[in-house]
Amino acid sequence: MHDAIVSANLQGQIKVSTAIDTTLLGISYPPSKGSFSDSVNPYMSPIINISRTDDAPLLANVYLYFRCTDNPQSIDLNCALVTSPEVVVQDGQYGYQNLFDALLDALYAALEKAGAPNLNIAVSESGWSSEGENAAAVGNAGTFYRNLINHVKQGTPRRSGRAIET
Repeated sequence: MHDAIVSANLQGQIKVSTAIDTTLLGISYPPSKGSFSDSVNPYMSPIINISRTDDAPLLANVYLYFRCTDNPQSIDLNCALVTSPEVVVQDGQYGYQNLFDALLDALYAALEKAGAPNLNIAVSESGWSSEGENAAAVGNAGTFYRNLINHVKQGTPRRSGRAIET
């Protein structure tokens, strides 16, 4: 797709990106240790290079519900719903009150390790299940969406003050 856009001389007008999800992280905790898994590194390098060349953000699908319900003994529901009033994870100089910031910063750390420290991330998908098992409930979904909408304006601890395109 990128080559077709370049051959049509539209590279300044059309940006190419692709969406990834947080399962591509081999390590996500603590966020500063974030890195892509060895199995996806061969695929991530070209994606990162095209995004850098086009000055396009990397698109990321960030689903906290699945992280929370897959690991309920380690991830507090308040942390996943972006409602925790206090720091739940301290990672060096950065304190994390919610899982959303921790996962995004793990992606930023992975990009740094992949040689793209200035590449921006745009959250292309996120959400919360409104019915089903465990924490799936209309009330939790509403809480998550309200908090996420208000929260993305302030950025993550690693990129504080920079609104997160979501």
